Amino acid sequence: MRNLSLLGAASALVLLSGCASLSNGSAPPSTGQIAAVQTDYSLGLACLGDRIDRSGRPPLKVFVDPINDLTVPRNFEERRLSSGGKWWLLTALQKIDARKIEVVTHDGSKADPKNPSHLVLSGAWTQDDLKLGRQEAGLKAWVPKVILDLGASRTYDVIAGDFASSRNGRVAHAAAVSVVVQSSSVDMNLKVEDGDRKLSLGFSQRLNEGPQFAQRRIAEAAVMVHMARAFGVDYRPCIESQANPGAAKPAGLKRQVTG
Repeated sequence: MRNLSLLGAASALVLLSGCASLSNGSAPPSTGQIAAVQTDYSLGLACLGDRIDRSGRPPLKVFVDPINDLTVPRNFEERRLSSGGKWWLLTALQKIDARKIEVVTHDGSKADPKNPSHLVLSGAWTQDDLKLGRQEAGLKAWVPKVILDLGASRTYDVIAGDFASSRNGRVAHAAAVSVVVQSSSVDMNLKVEDGDRKLSLGFSQRLNEGPQFAQRRIAEAAVMVHMARAFGVDYRPCIESQANPGAAKPAGLKRQVTG
């Protein structure tokens, strides 16, 4: 009976650990390694570049305005979003690697409002809602001389940005993009009392999806939506190609951003 109880408790630990794992299979990054930063949309952007170059639309020169954090934390210490969104947009534009897109580091003030080939991307971080949802699971089991306490929880935040593309001084397209950010934890406490001998074992795991990595994913998704709209192409097949990376265009060499 005792073995069956311990087996049930061990099974519960496995279930709870699975409950608290991040949905996208994220794992702590290896230290000491340098690698390109990729998101869910990186392959999709390269795929979009092929579609843009095959479109019948003329080339565009793209300017990017600063992307500011317009959320309203109660004090400065609570501000967790980065204002570096402009550079994430520039990186995303380079991942498209399309011959019909020329990317410059100047902001929209340098664009010619009378030139239809000048496109300005602008926007802001507008939403940072903490702990909109919570899931919890727990188990406490008493076996003779053994106490096993297991628990797991997961919370959900939502980060969103609003982005616009404009030409000839008018907004051509505007869209909001959001990402659900998850934080999870697993805790285990095991106590064994066997006469005058006692054993106590504790285990705790915390996994948090970084809010700024979520911002990068939003920036890449926003670039995909706006550039697809500007060239009149459908970006959805490029999102679907993530399930089949071989269908997407290899990253290859990227054009340099010009000033």
